[in-house]
This record gives sequence, structure tokens and C-alpha cells, in this order.
Amino acid sequence: MIPVLIDCDTGIDDALALLYLAALHHEGEVELIGATTTAGNVDVTQTAINTRWVLNQCGLEQIPVVPGQPVPLEVPLTTTPETHG
Repeated sequence: MIPVLIDCDTGIDDALALLYLAALHHEGEVELIGATTTAGNVDVTQTAINTRWVLNQCGLEQIPVVPGQPVPLEVPLTTTPETHG
């Protein structure tokens, strides 16, 4: 089985990616071992909350979610919470 660690900034698009990975995990095609989150669509706290919520809805409460850096290292953070929050 292929181990998968996803790094995401869960808004709409990454929520769909998580749903797909959850389905593959349940089918035994991959082993989702964790998710890390970054700031992007929304701040890093909200991306972690969004990621946890999606995984919980998919019955994957045991998958760890770890927030990463709160801001990019090289450029200013621009978010769109009105769309992805």
C-alpha cells in the first residue's frame, strides 16, 4: 500500500482532494498517514480546522492533522476567507 502524507491549505479544492484520498484509503489503495496544513486560501488555523472536519466526515478521525508555518517564508500571505473559510 502506498503511504500518503498530504500537505494542503484546505478550502474548496483541497477538500475535494481529501475526499478522494479518503475514498482511496477506505478502498485500501493508499494509506493516508497524515495531513499537514499551510496558510493559503485561509490562515493556517482555519486550514487545520477545515482539514480535520473533512477527515472526520469521512470517518478518518484517527488521521493526524498538523498545522505548519502560519505565513509564507518569502512573500506576504494573501487569503480569501470569504470563499474558503
